Amino acid sequence: MELCFQGIAIATLSNCLIEWPRNDSTYSILDDNDAQVLEYIEMSIAHSKLVDSGTDEELKAFVKNEERKFLYMIESEEWTIIDSAGNEFGILAPIFHPNNYVVWMER
Repeated sequence: MELCFQGIAIATLSNCLIEWPRNDSTYSILDDNDAQVLEYIEMSIAHSKLVDSGTDEELKAFVKNEERKFLYMIESEEWTIIDSAGNEFGILAPIFHPNNYVVWMER
């Protein structure tokens, strides 16, 4: 499976656990990704770490100062998954976690 943004594959997905509405996968970033996509992934991982171990104040500050820079990506309807049969379906913005773990949900 492939994770795409704006019609461009950004990662391959494996070890997928499909359980509606939440789907979990491991991912491998593809070469030649747009710098903003890579920055979004890094921001998402940092956000995930704060959710797990930060304070409410740290999380609020992060959302205000960092996450808001990526609102166009977070709110975008241009995230898609392409399955092994070539079917494409829309998803909400994926949430990236440490250790190449990603969570995504269908729109």
